[in-house]
Amino acid sequence: MKRKLLINMVVGILITLFLGSSYGYTTNSINVNFQDLTVDDKILVEGSEVYISLAAIEKMGYDVKWAADSIEIYNPVDLENEERNGSDVEIVDELGNYQGGVFNSKRSGLGTQAYLNGDTYIGQFLNDKIHGEGTYYFEIGGIYVGHFENGIKSGIGKRIYADGREYYGEWDNGLWNGYGSMIDERGTKIYALWENNRMIKYISKTQFKERVN
Repeated sequence: MKRKLLINMVVGILITLFLGSSYGYTTNSINVNFQDLTVDDKILVEGSEVYISLAAIEKMGYDVKWAADSIEIYNPVDLENEERNGSDVEIVDELGNYQGGVFNSKRSGLGTQAYLNGDTYIGQFLNDKIHGEGTYYFEIGGIYVGHFENGIKSGIGKRIYADGREYYGEWDNGLWNGYGSMIDERGTKIYALWENNRMIKYISKTQFKERVN
């Protein structure tokens, strides 16, 4: 089982940690709640509270993971072998902050991903990729509501752009491909066959509805 230290950042006074030996001190100490962790042959049960520096933690051989408002310290071996599962798990990594379903430490199921670039996605995931139905909110404006395949817009979806344009219909490889309706900046609506975001020919509203709806 993973042994983890849950940490809240504090500005501490000069404190020396003595657990059989001294690990030094720091003016930027960290309040550490140990959970059944053995340090220098002494077991610190949950609720034990000490002050310790990050240098001391590294000296003890633990890895540091930064979260949104805290730090988590892991035994490297436990972290390497750990598989996280659950329907409401938080992941903080190079993509940003995720909250939702996780299977074998990967985003799977329903979840919310807040990306570092300001975009947000709410919907289905599979193996760490957007997959299934969901809504993607763009930081630059506009949204996409519809289906994804392995992180790419595919199937039926609606894209509302920041400039007011709207496309609703078939997607493939992230582009307008197939039957779709387009509302331009002036509010004019057309039904057409599209290929790689380019209109090939006009179609009737009936043809569109038979295919898309």
